[in-house]
Amino acid sequence: MVCSQAYCLDDFIEAFFWILFGAPMTFYEQLRAAAVALGAAWNSAEGAINIVGVRNTVDLHSNKFNDLICVAYTSDSYGPSVLICEGTTDPGVYWRTNLANVNGTAVLIRGHHKRLWKHGMHQGKYEALVQLSPVTVWRDAGRDEMLDIGEAQQTGMFGINLHRAGEFVTSKLVDKWSAGCQVVASPKQFNQLLMLAKYHGKLFGNVFDYTLLHDVDVGLKWGV
Repeated sequence: MVCSQAYCLDDFIEAFFWILFGAPMTFYEQLRAAAVALGAAWNSAEGAINIVGVRNTVDLHSNKFNDLICVAYTSDSYGPSVLICEGTTDPGVYWRTNLANVNGTAVLIRGHHKRLWKHGMHQGKYEALVQLSPVTVWRDAGRDEMLDIGEAQQTGMFGINLHRAGEFVTSKLVDKWSAGCQVVASPKQFNQLLMLAKYHGKLFGNVFDYTLLHDVDVGLKWGV
């Protein structure tokens, strides 16, 4: 690195690169670009949220919360912001090996799911975002730990909700927490998500789209 009191050469090179090619995209911008490419109508208004999941396609046999569930929004104080929650977009190993449906366990397909959720009660027990409109899933009938994506598809009302795992502590393993639902591991993070969703609901109505990406859509390299 060559530096002086006036400038640092590395900084100059970086600034010159930005002039030529543009500044690196923020994670908010990456999510927006990838979601819009899959058909999402991105809402940048203050108070609006855009819910985007990112599936880990590198480790498809995992029983851990190794995916991301993100809430992208615009804050008056901080501008474009993203609440990043550790979660799962996949069913747990229990439901992969013990099928909840004769056709196979539900795996939500990659893509944009319009009007998927509304604010309601998960299984009548606690507040969550619950399925409002039919959705398309892959059916994994393998009865093994490996998550099979790209299998036979089925569309319908399957109770594909967005909810939390444990009530008080962050869960480490998915297990029975998901049979196809999108699940946040941390109750604290889920409460933050729910707070943002309720505010969105007051301004824009009790309807929520969801876009499920794969890691390659945003160039995400796990553990890097």
